[in-house]
Amino acid sequence: MSRSSRSGGGLSIAARFALTTSVVLAVVMVGAGYLLFQKSNELIGRSTQTALREATLAEKLRKDHPDASPGSIFRQNGSEGRSIGSGVGEFDATILVAPFEGREAHVYSVDKVSLLAPLPLERPADDLKGLFFVVTALVILTGGGAAALVAMQVSKPLHVLVDDVRTIARGNLRHKTRVRTGGEVGHLARSIDRMAIELGEAQDAQVELGVREREKDVARDVSAALLPKSTPQVAGFTIADAHEPGIEIGGGFHEYVTAGARCIAIVCEVTGEGIPAALIGATARAYMRSEFERADSIQEALSRVNAKLSRDLRPGLAVSMVCATVEPNGTSIEICSAGHKLPMVHFHAAEGKAVKLHPEGFALGFEAGPAFERTLEVLCIPFAPGDRLLFASEGAAQVIDADANELGEAGWLRAAARSMRTRPEKTARAVVAALQEHAVAEPFPSDVSCIAITRNA
Repeated sequence: MSRSSRSGGGLSIAARFALTTSVVLAVVMVGAGYLLFQKSNELIGRSTQTALREATLAEKLRKDHPDASPGSIFRQNGSEGRSIGSGVGEFDATILVAPFEGREAHVYSVDKVSLLAPLPLERPADDLKGLFFVVTALVILTGGGAAALVAMQVSKPLHVLVDDVRTIARGNLRHKTRVRTGGEVGHLARSIDRMAIELGEAQDAQVELGVREREKDVARDVSAALLPKSTPQVAGFTIADAHEPGIEIGGGFHEYVTAGARCIAIVCEVTGEGIPAALIGATARAYMRSEFERADSIQEALSRVNAKLSRDLRPGLAVSMVCATVEPNGTSIEICSAGHKLPMVHFHAAEGKAVKLHPEGFALGFEAGPAFERTLEVLCIPFAPGDRLLFASEGAAQVIDADANELGEAGWLRAAARSMRTRPEKTARAVVAALQEHAVAEPFPSDVSCIAITRNA
C-alpha cells in the first residue's frame, strides 16, 4: 500500500509539487526549445545569405579592378593566417576600397585562389544571447509560479487547520476540522480530530476523577467525624480501640454510648461507599445514640433504630453492627449482633483459650417489623478477671496480601489470639498491627475498626 493511499487516497505534497513543477517545466522547455530551434535556423539562414551575398559583391569588386593587386584591395591583419582544413587557409583582413572600405573581412585561399568574405555588420551571437536570457527568465518565472501555485494549494488548508487548532486550544474540544482533502494534510486533519476526541475523553475522565476525589474527601471527613474523641473509662475494665482507614471510604465507625452507669461499645458497618454510605452511617450513629441512651434494654433500642432505618433506607441498603455492654465492676458482659458477619472473640484467662461468639440477628434497616425482633439474639456471658473480648468491623477479614490472598475469618481469629499476649490497653492496636503484617505494603480495602474490652485482674 502506498503512502498516499494510507493518507486518504490523495496525492502527497511531494508528489503534487513534483508533478506540477515537472508538467509546467516540460511545457515551458518544449516551447522554449521550439523557439530556440526556429530562431537559430532563421539566424543561420540569414547569416549564410548575407555572407554569400557580400562575398559575391566582394568578388565582383575584384573583377572590377582586374589590374589591381590584392594588396590594393585589402590589407592582411597580422603576419600569419590559419588553416581550416583541406589545404584552405584563412586570415583576417581589412577591405580598402568602396563600397566595403574599412570593413573587416576573412580571406580564404588555396593554390592562389582566394575568396574575400566581408564580416556581417549584424552579429547573430548577440541575437542568440538575448534569446537565451529571455528563455531562461521565462523558465525561472514559470517554475516560480508553479511552486507558488502548489504552495498556495498546500498552505490554504494548513491555515484552516491552524485556525481549527486554535479553536481546540481555547477549550472547544468538540470542534471538528474543516479540511476535507487527501494526502498528508487530510491525514493531519483526521489526526487532529482524533486528538480532540481523546483530549475530550481525558478531560471528562479528569473531571469525573476530580469529582470522585472530592467525594472521597467529603466522605473521609464525615467518616472521621463519626469516630469517638476519646475512649471511656469504666471501673473494673480497660477499653481500647483502633481505627485504620482503607482505600474505599464508607460509613463504618465505632462508638461508645453511655446510658446511666452502662457503657455500650459499638462497631458499625454500612453497605455501599462514598458520601451516601457516610451519610447513612451518620444517620445510624445518631439513631443509636438517641435510642441507647433512653431505652431500658438493647433489644428495645435496636428495634427502634431498625424501624427508623427501615423507613429511611431504600431497598438493598442496610446497617450491620455488633455491640457489647459493660457496667462498672460488673462480672458479665451483654453482647448483641445485628447482621454482623465477623464473630467476636472471647479470651478466657483462666483456661488460656479463645472462643468465638456470633449472636444471631438481621441487619438494621433490612427487615422491618417483628421478624427483626424475633431473630435478634442478646447474650450475657460471664466475664472473669483477666478475660478479654475483641470485636471488629468486617474489613478486618477482608485484608489482602501482595498475592491478593484474603485474610478471612480464620486469619482474623489467629490475629485476635496473638493480640491477647499484649497489655490490655494495646490489644486493639496489636490486632491492627497483625493485619498490617499480613498485608505487608498493601493498603486495606476498607476501613477497619477494632474494640478490645479487658476485665482488670
